[in-house]
Amino acid sequence: MQYSKGKSALIFCSTRKGAQEAAQRLAQIVMNFGQSNPFIKSREQQDQLREASLSLSD
Repeated sequence: MQYSKGKSALIFCSTRKGAQEAAQRLAQIVMNFGQSNPFIKSREQQDQLREASLSLSD
C-alpha cells in the first residue's frame, strides 16, 4: 500500500454479480469512514458524486 496510497485503482470482476458484490462491499467500508472518506479528494468531487447519485435508479 505504501506505493499506491492516494492513487487510483481498477478492480476487475469476472461476473456482473461479482462486480455488484464488490461495489456493495466498498460502499459499506467507505460509509464507516464518515467525513474522512479517503476516496473523495475535494468538496467539488463530493458535490459531483452527490448530483450523479441523485440521477441513478435501480
